[in-house]
Amino acid sequence: MADLPFIDRVRNPQNYPNPTKFDKEGRPQTHLLSADIDDKTGDWVVYPKLVVKDGKYVEQSMRDAINSGDSINFGKDQDSAIEFSKTYKDKINPDFEKYYEEFRLKKEAGGEIQSLMDELGIQPIGEDQVFKMAMTALSPDQKIKQAIPYSSSKSIQKELDQLQGAEKLDLNLLAKLRKEFNI
Repeated sequence: MADLPFIDRVRNPQNYPNPTKFDKEGRPQTHLLSADIDDKTGDWVVYPKLVVKDGKYVEQSMRDAINSGDSINFGKDQDSAIEFSKTYKDKINPDFEKYYEEFRLKKEAGGEIQSLMDELGIQPIGEDQVFKMAMTALSPDQKIKQAIPYSSSKSIQKELDQLQGAEKLDLNLLAKLRKEFNI
Protein backbone atom coordinates (compact mmCIF):
# COMPACT_ATOMS: atom_id res chain seq x y z
CA MET A 1 0.00 0.00 0.00
CA ALA A 2 2.88 2.39 0.74
CA ASP A 3 3.91 2.44 -2.93
CA LEU A 4 0.53 3.43 -4.35
CA PRO A 5 0.57 6.76 -6.22
CA PHE A 6 -2.54 8.10 -4.47
CA ILE A 7 -1.00 7.30 -1.06
CA ASP A 8 2.19 9.15 -2.04
CA ARG A 9 0.08 12.19 -3.01
CA VAL A 10 -1.31 12.22 0.54
CA ARG A 11 2.09 11.72 2.17
CA ASN A 12 3.94 14.23 -0.03
CA PRO A 13 1.49 16.84 -1.39
CA GLN A 14 4.37 19.26 -1.97
CA ASN A 15 5.58 17.01 -4.81
CA TYR A 16 2.38 17.44 -6.82
CA PRO A 17 0.70 20.33 -8.68
CA ASN A 18 -1.95 22.49 -7.06
CA PRO A 19 -5.47 21.14 -7.54
CA THR A 20 -7.47 22.28 -10.55
CA LYS A 21 -10.82 20.88 -9.45
CA PHE A 22 -12.95 22.23 -6.59
CA ASP A 23 -16.17 21.23 -4.86
CA LYS A 24 -19.18 23.54 -4.45
CA GLU A 25 -17.69 25.03 -1.28
CA GLY A 26 -14.43 25.87 -3.09
CA ARG A 27 -12.39 23.14 -1.42
CA PRO A 28 -9.64 21.70 -3.62
CA GLN A 29 -10.19 18.15 -4.81
CA THR A 30 -7.07 16.01 -5.03
CA HIS A 31 -8.24 12.38 -4.97
CA LEU A 32 -12.03 11.91 -4.88
CA LEU A 33 -11.39 8.52 -3.32
CA SER A 34 -14.19 6.08 -4.02
CA ALA A 35 -15.18 2.69 -2.63
CA ASP A 36 -17.03 0.61 -5.23
CA ILE A 37 -17.71 -3.00 -6.10
CA ASP A 38 -15.60 -4.41 -8.92
CA ASP A 39 -18.17 -5.93 -11.26
CA LYS A 40 -15.65 -8.55 -12.44
CA THR A 41 -14.74 -9.94 -9.01
CA GLY A 42 -17.45 -8.71 -6.65
CA ASP A 43 -14.72 -7.29 -4.38
CA TRP A 44 -14.78 -3.86 -2.79
CA VAL A 45 -12.11 -1.63 -4.33
CA VAL A 46 -10.94 1.78 -3.11
CA TYR A 47 -9.40 4.01 -5.79
CA PRO A 48 -8.90 7.71 -6.61
CA LYS A 49 -11.20 9.15 -9.25
CA LEU A 50 -8.65 11.95 -9.72
CA VAL A 51 -5.04 11.34 -10.73
CA VAL A 52 -2.19 13.55 -11.88
CA LYS A 53 -1.22 13.13 -15.53
CA ASP A 54 1.06 15.51 -17.38
CA GLY A 55 0.94 17.92 -14.43
CA LYS A 56 -2.87 18.16 -14.33
CA TYR A 57 -5.62 16.47 -12.37
CA VAL A 58 -7.74 14.24 -14.58
CA GLU A 59 -10.49 11.74 -13.88
CA GLN A 60 -10.02 8.01 -14.14
CA SER A 61 -12.30 4.99 -13.97
CA MET A 62 -12.10 2.20 -11.42
CA ARG A 63 -10.86 -0.14 -14.16
CA ASP A 64 -8.03 2.29 -15.04
CA ALA A 65 -7.08 2.51 -11.36
CA ILE A 66 -7.07 -1.28 -10.97
CA ASN A 67 -5.05 -1.75 -14.16
CA SER A 68 -2.49 0.88 -13.12
CA GLY A 69 -2.15 -0.60 -9.63
CA ASP A 70 -3.46 2.58 -7.99
CA SER A 71 -6.20 0.90 -5.95
CA ILE A 72 -6.73 -1.24 -2.86
CA ASN A 73 -8.80 -4.40 -2.94
CA PHE A 74 -10.74 -4.92 0.30
CA GLY A 75 -12.27 -8.21 -0.82
CA LYS A 76 -15.81 -8.58 0.51
CA ASP A 77 -15.21 -6.15 3.42
CA GLN A 78 -17.55 -3.31 2.44
CA ASP A 79 -17.38 -1.55 5.83
CA SER A 80 -13.57 -1.34 5.85
CA ALA A 81 -13.48 -0.10 2.26
CA ILE A 82 -15.98 2.67 2.94
CA GLU A 83 -14.32 3.62 6.23
CA PHE A 84 -10.89 3.82 4.59
CA SER A 85 -12.23 5.97 1.74
CA LYS A 86 -13.54 8.47 4.28
CA THR A 87 -10.60 8.59 6.71
CA TYR A 88 -7.47 7.79 4.69
CA LYS A 89 -6.06 11.34 4.58
CA ASP A 90 -6.22 11.83 8.34
CA LYS A 91 -4.70 8.40 8.99
CA ILE A 92 -1.88 8.75 6.45
CA ASN A 93 -1.06 12.45 6.87
CA PRO A 94 -2.99 14.39 9.54
CA ASP A 95 -1.57 17.66 8.11
CA PHE A 96 -2.74 17.01 4.54
CA GLU A 97 -5.74 19.37 4.67
CA LYS A 98 -3.60 22.07 6.32
CA TYR A 99 -1.18 21.88 3.40
CA TYR A 100 -3.92 23.04 0.99
CA GLU A 101 -5.57 25.53 3.36
CA GLU A 102 -3.48 28.50 2.17
CA PHE A 103 -4.18 27.60 -1.45
CA ARG A 104 -7.92 27.40 -0.72
CA LEU A 105 -7.93 30.74 1.11
CA LYS A 106 -6.02 32.42 -1.71
CA LYS A 107 -8.59 31.17 -4.21
CA GLU A 108 -11.52 32.28 -2.03
CA ALA A 109 -9.95 35.71 -1.54
CA GLY A 110 -9.93 36.39 -5.27
CA GLY A 111 -6.61 34.94 -6.29
CA GLU A 112 -8.15 33.64 -9.51
CA ILE A 113 -5.73 35.52 -11.75
CA GLN A 114 -2.66 34.31 -9.88
CA SER A 115 -4.08 30.78 -9.77
CA LEU A 116 -4.68 30.90 -13.51
CA MET A 117 -1.16 32.17 -14.06
CA ASP A 118 0.15 29.35 -11.88
CA GLU A 119 -1.82 26.82 -13.97
CA LEU A 120 -0.48 28.31 -17.21
CA GLY A 121 3.07 28.35 -15.87
CA ILE A 122 3.47 32.10 -16.26
CA GLN A 123 6.46 33.08 -14.15
CA PRO A 124 6.71 36.69 -12.95
CA ILE A 125 10.04 38.47 -13.32
CA GLY A 126 10.39 39.67 -9.72
CA GLU A 127 8.62 40.52 -6.50
CA ASP A 128 7.25 43.75 -7.90
CA GLN A 129 5.74 41.83 -10.79
CA VAL A 130 4.21 39.27 -8.41
CA PHE A 131 2.63 42.08 -6.41
CA LYS A 132 1.30 43.77 -9.54
CA MET A 133 -0.25 40.55 -10.79
CA ALA A 134 -1.72 39.67 -7.43
CA MET A 135 -3.29 43.12 -7.18
CA THR A 136 -4.51 43.16 -10.77
CA ALA A 137 -8.21 43.72 -11.15
CA LEU A 138 -10.61 45.12 -13.66
CA SER A 139 -13.22 47.71 -12.79
CA PRO A 140 -16.77 47.05 -13.98
CA ASP A 141 -16.78 50.01 -16.36
CA GLN A 142 -13.62 48.97 -18.21
CA LYS A 143 -13.96 46.94 -21.37
CA ILE A 144 -11.78 44.02 -22.38
CA LYS A 145 -10.28 43.93 -25.83
CA GLN A 146 -12.78 42.04 -27.92
CA ALA A 147 -11.95 39.23 -30.37
CA ILE A 148 -8.18 39.62 -30.10
CA PRO A 149 -6.66 36.26 -29.22
CA TYR A 150 -3.66 36.12 -26.93
CA SER A 151 -0.60 34.91 -28.80
CA SER A 152 1.42 33.98 -25.73
CA SER A 153 1.62 34.11 -21.97
CA LYS A 154 3.58 37.37 -22.39
CA SER A 155 0.55 39.02 -23.98
CA ILE A 156 -1.53 37.96 -20.98
CA GLN A 157 1.10 39.34 -18.65
CA LYS A 158 1.17 42.62 -20.59
CA GLU A 159 -2.60 43.04 -20.36
CA LEU A 160 -2.58 42.19 -16.67
CA ASP A 161 0.09 44.84 -16.10
CA GLN A 162 -2.07 47.39 -17.93
CA LEU A 163 -4.93 46.61 -15.56
CA GLN A 164 -2.88 47.36 -12.43
CA GLY A 165 -4.69 49.53 -9.92
CA ALA A 166 -8.22 48.80 -11.10
CA GLU A 167 -10.89 48.40 -8.45
CA LYS A 168 -12.66 45.11 -9.05
CA LEU A 169 -11.94 41.88 -10.86
CA ASP A 170 -14.10 41.20 -13.87
CA LEU A 171 -14.73 37.48 -14.02
CA ASN A 172 -15.31 37.84 -17.76
CA LEU A 173 -11.56 38.45 -18.12
CA LEU A 174 -10.86 35.25 -16.26
CA ALA A 175 -13.33 33.35 -18.44
CA LYS A 176 -11.73 34.82 -21.56
CA LEU A 177 -8.26 33.70 -20.44
CA ARG A 178 -9.51 30.22 -19.59
CA LYS A 179 -11.29 29.88 -22.93
CA GLU A 180 -8.28 31.15 -24.87
CA PHE A 181 -5.96 28.61 -23.26
CA ASN A 182 -8.56 25.84 -23.09
CA ILE A 183 -8.25 25.22 -19.36
